[in-house]
Amino acid sequence: MNLQPMTTFAKTFLHEALSLFIKTELLSTNQRESLINKTTKICQLIIYTT
Repeated sequence: MNLQPMTTFAKTFLHEALSLFIKTELLSTNQRESLINKTTKICQLIIYTT
């Protein structure tokens, strides 16, 4: 099984997530926590499926 596409996707996704976190300074605390929770779940999913 070739993991390269998934690894590339994960790196791209994490990069996007980090730039989103920078923008979350503009969000309320609840919105920020919600975004962090969703991003964490997706990251865990990526890790478990690779």
